[in-house]
Amino acid sequence: MKLVLPGPIDTEIWEPQPGELPGLYEGPFVSAVDCAADIVTAIERDGFEFYVPEAVEGGFGAQKDLVVGKTQDVDAFMDLMTAMKDASAVRRP
Repeated sequence: MKLVLPGPIDTEIWEPQPGELPGLYEGPFVSAVDCAADIVTAIERDGFEFYVPEAVEGGFGAQKDLVVGKTQDVDAFMDLMTAMKDASAVRRP
């Protein structure tokens, strides 16, 4: 038995739909192909819990740290997401 926790995968689920508010998260994303390959690798390896990808691009650190952090302090996680969104809005023309 395995537990695979994928990060944000580059699929249409992240595309805003008409009438929706913009999402708080804007990347980085892992490609569906890379995610699938990492899942296969997890299945073939020993162990139970796997984070796909292990590290999040863009200097966000280990995927496990993000998952554990957001479950331990939801308010702090939401504050971080809001700050990321606010920072990205400032950079846009």
